[in-house]
Amino acid sequence: SGSIPPELGNLTELDSPRLSDNYLSGSLPPELGKLSSLRTLWIENNNFSGSIPPELGNLLKLRWINLSNGLYGGSIPPELGNLTRLVYLDLSDQGYHGSLPSELGNLSNLQYIYLSNNAFTGSIPSEFGNLLKLEILSLRDNLLSGFIPPELGRLNLEYL
Repeated sequence: SGSIPPELGNLTELDSPRLSDNYLSGSLPPELGKLSSLRTLWIENNNFSGSIPPELGNLLKLRWINLSNGLYGGSIPPELGNLTRLVYLDLSDQGYHGSLPSELGNLSNLQYIYLSNNAFTGSIPSEFGNLLKLEILSLRDNLLSGFIPPELGRLNLEYL
């Protein structure tokens, strides 16, 4: 239990922290955006509150993010669209709301995106059709409306 101290952001050589299943609470400190060597971020199954810090968009080496089951809430910061090396993104079971940021369509290496069990509204951004390596797009159990963008027809999805 406890929280993630802002001082963790000083560990600039840290590349793969695993803080899952620890009953951590509080908010994610923006200082995590200083972890320039970070390749994976596994912080699922905790009790965080608040939004994902936009500063995580500075972690340009990041390839895997799992922040599922953490009770964050808020919305997804568009800055996550800067993470062009990202292969895996799991933000499921969070209580996020608002629209899906079109900037996620910039994640050209993304293969797996899990956004299920939230409260997203609006439509699926047509920019998701730019995710040509995408295999899994999980959007179930949200409040999305509108049409499925025809641009998704370019993808080789195994799961939608």
